[in-house]
Amino acid sequence: MKRFFKLTYFLLLITIVSKIAGLIREIALLEHVGISSSLDTFVVIYGICSLLASAVGICVVTNLTPLSRKIEQSEFSTYAMLDGIKTGFIFTTVAWVISFVYVIAVPDEAKSGEQLAIAAIVPATVFFSIIAEYQVAIFLSRNQQTPVISGNIIITLPLIASLLLFNLDITSYAVGLVISFALRTIIFARIAVPIWPNKDIVRLAKSRRSIFSTDLRNTLAGGAAMLSMNLCLLAAVLAANQLDEGEASLVSYGLKIPLLVLTSVWFVFGSRFFSQIISAEGRGAVQKIAKLSRNNAALAISIAALLLFNKGFPEFSSKILNGQKFEILKVLPYSIPLLPVVVFIPIIEMTQRTFATIGQQRKIEAIAFSILIATTGGLAISLYFRSALLILATISVSAVVGALTSLVALRKYSYTKQI
Repeated sequence: MKRFFKLTYFLLLITIVSKIAGLIREIALLEHVGISSSLDTFVVIYGICSLLASAVGICVVTNLTPLSRKIEQSEFSTYAMLDGIKTGFIFTTVAWVISFVYVIAVPDEAKSGEQLAIAAIVPATVFFSIIAEYQVAIFLSRNQQTPVISGNIIITLPLIASLLLFNLDITSYAVGLVISFALRTIIFARIAVPIWPNKDIVRLAKSRRSIFSTDLRNTLAGGAAMLSMNLCLLAAVLAANQLDEGEASLVSYGLKIPLLVLTSVWFVFGSRFFSQIISAEGRGAVQKIAKLSRNNAALAISIAALLLFNKGFPEFSSKILNGQKFEILKVLPYSIPLLPVVVFIPIIEMTQRTFATIGQQRKIEAIAFSILIATTGGLAISLYFRSALLILATISVSAVVGALTSLVALRKYSYTKQI
């Protein structure tokens, strides 16, 4: 037990360092480029690419990991790598098309060569991200969490160094981002498949159909709830982009602090929940969700207190920063209305994993539908009143609606099926 807690805290430390490094990278970009139309274009296109990659990643990890128990490890690793390359090409093409359509739709007076360059470069990250998601499935099948968690450090550190040492424009940053994603994929490939298998194993792996061609509906349904939540986040940034210049950047960066908590502290304890739910076949899910939600609520309240203190006593921050003006100080107030997502998005994700484990994909689709309805209604009202504050509220309300729908569905199912 003592060794288990040591391992948990070690993983937590690596995760926090990794995610803080990612936050520093984003802040360095913000300070270097400034809130502008070019940064708006970057955060929108990178958001589109991240949504595609994460949507595929959710489906891959949810549906591919159980396959690792059915076939030999070297065949599974080879299959995952080959399928990852094919899937990566398909979704990268989709990302390029969407990005160019978005940039072409920008009014001529606001269009620039820099925006077209961003649309050409950034979608390449999708290819390497999707391969990395397949590699993550390989690592999780071997119970190897350290490479999964530390991957963000590989992406982040070269970019931070470049922003601090060189006068990079946003196009150069986009090129560096693609190179960093490629570097992570190459390092992961070396760990995932240290020795390329023989021809027989390659032939067996090639003979297997892609997970997206065997049972497409259930594969996509397995990740539908979190996909809807990710769509909500992207739609909010797109809606903010219809307001004044820089609003998309403010909303996107306002999400950074809540998402930092979700992808660091929550990731480690959430990973434990997922492994327990899979091994217990869904039993005890309600109790585990309640326990972890209390922890997340405490985190959200602590962060809210710090942000409100900073807002109420701006002279304190000014004294620490020696009176210097930083762009990030403009963004922090945007994080406060978004803190409920720290509590409610994990509930959605935990419920999704539980229902995917016990084969109740229709329940996941119902949760996804409720999130999409809340998002559509909220953003329509926000655009009518042209209010960034209402856009922020829409994100939090959509997370609350999704979480409540999740708990109702889980509660009903627990009574009839005895989870």
